[in-house]
Amino acid sequence: MGARMRDWLRFARAVAPAAAVVCLVGFLLACCGTDEGGAPGVDRTASPTFLFAVISDTHIAGRDDEPQNQIFRETAEVFNRHVPPIDFVVCTGDLVERLPSDDPDYYRTHRDTPLDEFISLVSLLAMPLYGVMGNHDYYSGGILPIPTRHATAREELYVERGIVPAPYYAFEHRGVKFYCLNTMQQDPSVRWGPNAVGTLGPEQAAWLEEGLSDGKPAFFFHHHPLATDATTHAGISSLVPFEIPRADGHFSKYQWSLYKDYTDPIYDIIRSRRGQIRAAFFGHSHLFLKDEYEGIPIFMTDSMKPPSSSSYEGRPMRYYIVACEGSTGRFSIYNEYMIPYFNASRTRALREASAR
Repeated sequence: MGARMRDWLRFARAVAPAAAVVCLVGFLLACCGTDEGGAPGVDRTASPTFLFAVISDTHIAGRDDEPQNQIFRETAEVFNRHVPPIDFVVCTGDLVERLPSDDPDYYRTHRDTPLDEFISLVSLLAMPLYGVMGNHDYYSGGILPIPTRHATAREELYVERGIVPAPYYAFEHRGVKFYCLNTMQQDPSVRWGPNAVGTLGPEQAAWLEEGLSDGKPAFFFHHHPLATDATTHAGISSLVPFEIPRADGHFSKYQWSLYKDYTDPIYDIIRSRRGQIRAAFFGHSHLFLKDEYEGIPIFMTDSMKPPSSSSYEGRPMRYYIVACEGSTGRFSIYNEYMIPYFNASRTRALREASAR
């Protein structure tokens, strides 16, 4: 029995009967697939629907035997053999755990850093990976991570090594725009810098508004979560400010913080583009969560770095696979039956209570 068949049998035993039907369909497609991962006789370029995957908080370390590095390898195997094929992957920040030096020249003479390991792991993917920078991507140090004093130099390093094409950027695929945002951009109007909480900053906000002016359907990818009743009560983020601040949320944990009166410009942009933005994906809090803001679906993605409850029959399952319709951007979570969302009943109760 081949490895692909064994995987699908594991899936079928572990999920509900309705989900098992989905697994069976996938299994049949897999058995018929070509070595390239597609179904014979099917021209995927003619299909209006494509798949993309979302991962987050890979926290890749320099040592090859770290658990998250192995989970990334196994995830790459899953993505590479997936039928139908996955067109691209987006990773929403904390690509590495931290870097050993704040000196950019260090990385020109040392090729055994977490950055090099991340590049090596990404090369295992059969499709492009689009990276987003998170707070850990700006950390240096040993046991205790320290935010770099040279954020621009760190961004230039990531661009130079081909991790990202720019600190924030957009790309288009089949008539849909994908915005890879950077929530570590300083807003000069405040006296605190982004770290545990995130900001777009005015320059990026203006760039984003200009990009959205073309009216094309759009997805947002960023590291820090949008602040909702659900995300502000999720995991470790229930204890301290951990999101992109929003003053009109009046979240209790913000009331004695530096961020109490601050609302990031991303919220006005979302409100003004409700009919255009299809969804936002982010990480940072290391769990799966599904909610909405201003009617727009938002998704938090779990971390590849243990501990995590997001295991599936002994294999890693820390990703979304999204089925998206070209041109319109209508989408569904292709593997939603596999997602262990955080405390769904509590999330629902919080949302209903806030609506009353």
